[in-house]
Amino acid sequence: MIFPLPYLQKCSPTTNFSSWKVSSTDPRFTDEAIAYCQLTASLLQPSNGLSAEFLRKFFEDVHAKGNEKLIETFTGSLEERKVTTKSADIPINIYTPIDAEKDKLVIYFHGGDWTLGSRSTHQSIVNLAADLTKTIWISVEYRLGPEYRYPIWLDESCDVTRHIIENKEFYGVDQAAKIGVVGDSAGAMISTSICQTVKNIDFQVLIYGLYDFTRTAPSYQHWQNSPQAEFTNSALYFPINETLLRILYRIL
Repeated sequence: MIFPLPYLQKCSPTTNFSSWKVSSTDPRFTDEAIAYCQLTASLLQPSNGLSAEFLRKFFEDVHAKGNEKLIETFTGSLEERKVTTKSADIPINIYTPIDAEKDKLVIYFHGGDWTLGSRSTHQSIVNLAADLTKTIWISVEYRLGPEYRYPIWLDESCDVTRHIIENKEFYGVDQAAKIGVVGDSAGAMISTSICQTVKNIDFQVLIYGLYDFTRTAPSYQHWQNSPQAEFTNSALYFPINETLLRILYRIL
């Protein structure tokens, strides 16, 4: 997640984000995190409003620019399909690496505060993860709020997961293959919720998810008085690519 909506809602419509500075002496920030903050601030310009459309375009722009060297580097095959759920046809991307193993399959749910993000914004991390793990990854484009409110996006994600579990061989793995769910931020919350709802999930990988909506955990208390708390906290999560790939390398 880049600029969580709770932070943006506190900003003036004409906030000049490009004036934000990140201290290179703060030991919590890696070089990648600093570059990420600088890129984000440079792309988000003053606006007369913070509509979902405005933020979605910004989210897409940041990911496209930040990942431009990685886009279209996937060496396997990419197939787009749709899964029919109880409420809509949900688009999915199926990433099948060269020499993919057939004993496991991963279903990925992107982050974005349940209002932003897409298969496109997170394609690079899914590409890299599929190549690294030699595993088929499926990225799900669940419908977003505020147009589609809770529990629509969660119900649809559960429906897609059930469909894949019930049709493993159709997606290129063995019938006995293990199925896992992976997500970042809002996608991590969706993933862990799916594990509480859908049967026959074998593993989950959760990256900086939001699980405590009361915001009473020590980490929230630590950051709540910082004027740039949301921005700083999200920057410390970066780079997702490195974090996720290290975890996946160990478990897959």
